[in-house]
Amino acid sequence: MKFLKDNIFITLLGLLAMIFLVGGGFLFWSEGHRGKELLLEADKQKIQAQHLRKEQEKTNKDVLGENAQQLAWLEVGIKITAPLSGANIYSPLEIEGEAKGSWYFEGIFAVRLLDAEGSELDLTHAIAQSHWMSEDFVPFKATMEFPAQPSGSYGYLVFNNDNPSGLPSNSKEIRLPIKFK
Repeated sequence: MKFLKDNIFITLLGLLAMIFLVGGGFLFWSEGHRGKELLLEADKQKIQAQHLRKEQEKTNKDVLGENAQQLAWLEVGIKITAPLSGANIYSPLEIEGEAKGSWYFEGIFAVRLLDAEGSELDLTHAIAQSHWMSEDFVPFKATMEFPAQPSGSYGYLVFNNDNPSGLPSNSKEIRLPIKFK
């Protein structure tokens, strides 16, 4: 009888060991499989991040290329928000932006429209929308009305600071390329 009890005990011990081994193996396999899934997901996210980084670099290059002119304009104290560089324009044209107070005299500065040959099509004044005697940027607006131009032809909006001194060292000019609609 002792032999039978020992055999049952050994058999139960063996069954428990097998259950632990099979259960442990299953857990190990499922964790390993889950680990592979996590690695695959991590690889997928890494690839997506690389793709997004490339797209962002491309966009940044495009933006920097387009905005290099705007960045240069900031150095002389003007931000043109409408129209944008290369925009298709037609009459009447609404012009908006901000310029530092040094651009204004009596709250205005000149804006000219030139065709591709440099002929002046219109001259108007940008008008400060708030107190212009400031070191900060002051919003401005202007409206231009000009004769129709051949569709697809190019021109420039030319922004000149008001320079009552007449000194060339105080003169500022910005040219915004445009396209006639």
